[in-house]
Amino acid sequence: MEDKRVKELIKKYNAGSCTPEEKAWVESWYLNQISAEDDDSLEKPDYQAIKNKIWNNIKRERPVTIRKVVRWPRIAAAAIVIIAATLAIYTYNSRSGLTTQDADIADNAIQPGGNKAILTLANGKKISLTDAANGQLAEQAGVKIAKAADGQLVYTVTKTAPSSANWRSGAEAFNTIETPRGGQYRVILPDGTKVWLNAASSLTYPAAFTGNERRVTLTGEGYFEVAKKVEGGKAEGKRVPFIVTTKEQEVEVLGTHFNINAYTDEEAIRTTLLEGSVKVSNLTSHSSHLLRPGQQARLDKESGIRVVNVNAEDAVAWKNGYFLFKREHIQTVMRQLSRWYDFEVAYQGTVSNDEFVGKIPRNATIEQVIRVLKLSNVNCRAEGKKLVIIH
Repeated sequence: MEDKRVKELIKKYNAGSCTPEEKAWVESWYLNQISAEDDDSLEKPDYQAIKNKIWNNIKRERPVTIRKVVRWPRIAAAAIVIIAATLAIYTYNSRSGLTTQDADIADNAIQPGGNKAILTLANGKKISLTDAANGQLAEQAGVKIAKAADGQLVYTVTKTAPSSANWRSGAEAFNTIETPRGGQYRVILPDGTKVWLNAASSLTYPAAFTGNERRVTLTGEGYFEVAKKVEGGKAEGKRVPFIVTTKEQEVEVLGTHFNINAYTDEEAIRTTLLEGSVKVSNLTSHSSHLLRPGQQARLDKESGIRVVNVNAEDAVAWKNGYFLFKREHIQTVMRQLSRWYDFEVAYQGTVSNDEFVGKIPRNATIEQVIRVLKLSNVNCRAEGKKLVIIH
């Protein structure tokens, strides 16, 4: 946001004439400013005296609230726009409700996503998990498939031990769970591994895991909590690796928590490790890297695999119910939002180089999202299932 606009909002804030949304933005802006890392090479506006006034107001209104603020790095080439979504949405709703007087705000054509998925069984039968009743859906190779009440698909090995032939047929019988744009789902695989699928994603896996490896195929984005498994089920047995294959890479684990973002419209495949260890392999160059917790492997066609240190929890913000943006361009913001809200994005004019930081709850309505974007100086309008960004 331009300095002039910031000064105007600060003046309104100190005069007590801000709207709830503007007030939330100023407080969020201030907290991010005071927590930013110092960089003497950058020009910094001198707002210190005004900041002190703001902070005194914040302390008077919130005497018992202490927030740990993320330290956002600064950038000189482009503006950083703070999306004060969490504060703006909840503060505004709790005090005065959300009006819909703005003619550009979308109607019911665009809705937040939810638990939606299609399950395709080995025989080709398709089951809409969105519409199916809770309870058992099918049984394959001694494994029961059921839909749970909390929006998850559960594979359970029956108590009666299946024959070797059944297990072999289960290993050869592949199922696929696929989420649409605007969908998400959770599945518990036959070995106990838990997988969360983000919107516009799919997971293909055998109805039963046999042999010396467990292999699945992912498109889109998924978070995995891999269950440990040993050959023969004995504690002293050899561990059975769990392998996730995407279009250009392979991730091998034994028992760990990690996230893979492999959308084809993103610049790189990102594999982020939260717990344990994983080996990430480039299927083209056959190079591989071992990740430690807090590291992310980024695979692109030009530079191959590059490993960087990250806050691993940021990668699973989507699983925890919100969008998190850290210095993202508007195209990246829109790609994430459009997958979840299932809308088309169109751009008018030259696309801005501004970078955005902040977070937005995934259960926010599109009306709320548009208000937050406009408050962040993004000019946009909704046209049915399309959101137009105007520069």
